[in-house]
Amino acid sequence: MCERCPLREPRLDYALAYNVYGTWGGTSRGEREEVRRELGISPLPVLIHNDLETQARPQRRSTPHRTRAPRPKPAPVVEQLPAAPEPAPEPDVPPVPELVIEQPAPAPEPPAADVKHCPRCRTDRARTDYYANRANPDRLAVWCKPCFRERGSLA
Repeated sequence: MCERCPLREPRLDYALAYNVYGTWGGTSRGEREEVRRELGISPLPVLIHNDLETQARPQRRSTPHRTRAPRPKPAPVVEQLPAAPEPAPEPDVPPVPELVIEQPAPAPEPPAADVKHCPRCRTDRARTDYYANRANPDRLAVWCKPCFRERGSLA
């Protein structure tokens, strides 16, 4: 692919002059390092060449941009609404009883701070009934000591 490309030589020259990654001018980085060693060339630290930079970006204008005066904001449009019609007299309708909505029962109180729930036996136990486990946020084991003992005797 690179052998037929008309840009092969300029790209190879660029790649030899600058330390770039990838395939440039049909050569890999290792091949270019060998050529540099043979020719006694050290690559330049600059990564963007001026010629390539100007090709990639559009040319800047030589004259400064003219600034325009800001346009005035249009005045807000206020629409006049027609006057509201007089309300019609209400017919004699018996009053509707107010709807009474019962509040749900309050949530159960959380257990005291010195109590923890064991999901295996489904009981609340004192925190002293749990082994230490630093991996858990509360630094206690998930199961209580009796559940651990029961699990150990089953094994």
